[in-house]
Amino acid sequence: MFQELFSKFSPFTQTKTSNTLYKSFELKLNPRINSLVKNEEKADIKTELSAEEKRTQRLEDEKVFSQKISDKVKEAEKGLISVYFRDPITQKLTRSALSEESINRLGKEFGQEELKRRHDGSYVLNGKAESFVSGWYADIAYTRGYLASDKDKDGFLNDNELSNVRGGFLAQEVAGKGYMVQSYAKLGGEARVFESLGFFGEDTTLHQTSKNFKELRPYDTSDDFYAGKTIGLELDKMVLKDSNLDGKLTYEESGISKFQGEGDLDIYQKLDVSMLFTIEQSNKADAISVKGILDKLNEGIKFEDLEETEQVILRMHLLDELFDEKTAYADKTYPEFNEEKFKDFYEHFVESFKKRSAEFIGLSSEEASKLDYENLSKLVEEMSANFEITNSSSYDEIVNLVAIWA
Repeated sequence: MFQELFSKFSPFTQTKTSNTLYKSFELKLNPRINSLVKNEEKADIKTELSAEEKRTQRLEDEKVFSQKISDKVKEAEKGLISVYFRDPITQKLTRSALSEESINRLGKEFGQEELKRRHDGSYVLNGKAESFVSGWYADIAYTRGYLASDKDKDGFLNDNELSNVRGGFLAQEVAGKGYMVQSYAKLGGEARVFESLGFFGEDTTLHQTSKNFKELRPYDTSDDFYAGKTIGLELDKMVLKDSNLDGKLTYEESGISKFQGEGDLDIYQKLDVSMLFTIEQSNKADAISVKGILDKLNEGIKFEDLEETEQVILRMHLLDELFDEKTAYADKTYPEFNEEKFKDFYEHFVESFKKRSAEFIGLSSEEASKLDYENLSKLVEEMSANFEITNSSSYDEIVNLVAIWA
């Protein structure tokens, strides 16, 4: 069983350079049909707006074009050029900033016709250029938590706000296993680290624990290295560092290697281990899967028709909430699924999930009200998948978001 868990959850690779640190957002909401599509398909979507809708959209767009930029943002983004594109989640026209180098790079890659220059020197992005930039924007704004961290909503993150951004990454070398690269760690929070727990049979067992990210990262890197003070600063960094424009930033592309070496700069903790003990990781995966099982029941699937493992997971996490204790014989008891209990619980679960997920993503109450449970679920699922494949400690936040029963 332990080898099976090791195979499923092992985070180790033989090289750190190709590991993905950040991944641009792939999902895009189409407000006209209220559905989700892949971001790379954006240029192919034909959304017919009515004359009234077009007029309303133009008015809303003009408000964005004329929106005042705070002095803090102006100072931080000095030398950058304003760019406009549609937020793939809210579909609202959004202003950010890029350097001339980034704009030239986009024009060379996607064609100058997809960058429309306005009279004030700013640009409106279209087509594949817009898809590429907006995908990275969503990763920064939502997955890394810039919007949720910007408490005063002035577009500039002070040091306290920046500490809540999920922008940290680091590597750990484990002798005999390879490298464990993790990212999307909160700058002021904790990151995962593996330590020797002792011996399990003939094998040395590796225990996963957490330590403050600031204590683990190279001493000569500051918060600004991992996260710019504005979305524009970080967005420009992604456009420049994503060398093959594939919507993924690897460890090698990050530039962190410039800070790493031997001695004081070595952030690797070498451990002689031959086995990974991952029961806690399995339990977290089970907690995430509860939501999918609840959704299946709501779609009409009977409890007895669920897979045996799904039934076990529900009993393990929601025994009191969904089951009644029944007596069989000789005072032996067993849990029986209660359909009415499920209906009441699921109604509460959906409302709680919508509220929690909107807050986690950083959506305003107005924006959140336009997204239904299915859409919010897809957004959280993409974040969860990104946190999982990057070994992120932020995966625990998704568990807490879903597990309202805990």
